Amino acid sequence: MQHTPHPDLLHNLQQEMDDDLHPVLRWIVDHIKALGIAAATLVALVAGWSALEHYQDVQLARTQEALARLAQQPPSAQTVAGLKALAAEHPKIAVAALLEAAVHAGALQDSAEEAGLWQHVATRADSLTAVATLAQVQALIRAQRFAEALALTQQTSWPEGLKPLALSAQAFAAESAGKPAQALAAYQELKTLVSGSPYIDAKITLLQKNPK
Repeated sequence: MQHTPHPDLLHNLQQEMDDDLHPVLRWIVDHIKALGIAAATLVALVAGWSALEHYQDVQLARTQEALARLAQQPPSAQTVAGLKALAAEHPKIAVAALLEAAVHAGALQDSAEEAGLWQHVATRADSLTAVATLAQVQALIRAQRFAEALALTQQTSWPEGLKPLALSAQAFAAESAGKPAQALAAYQELKTLVSGSPYIDAKITLLQKNPK
């Protein structure tokens, strides 16, 4: 036999429901009479869900504390590994952990590791994609992986604010990769965005005289 909750209990729950109550619980409360769930069962459901959310909040706080402790450590390969492990285990703080790991890798002058970390940031955070990709390009250049850096600059759609920096990196990567024609094209496009630069003018003149 089914038992609907006591009217007072149902009324109180409906009145006190937080706006952020999980949709499943809200649906149960809204349909409690039709479902015929006993009052004790309903209370257990709500209490159990609240306990789970509290546990998750506590775990997130502890994870954030662990991230803060690692971020404050002197740069080392172990610190980078620890930050990467946190990112893999805890998606909610993954971007923050990867950002810290990239900064630490940069401080260690491990440009190859840094480039990989910036790539992960770019794929996980849409709002940081362009900035992280540019940081990845710069790390690839420092790692002397010029062809990869060049390809990345060419295949990325850059926002206007980052375009001059991206074109500058593209030109340098092209020159370093032995592709003067592509370097010239990048400098010429850069000149349309940055006027009155003797350096850019000199590079264009030089590359026009020595196209190969």
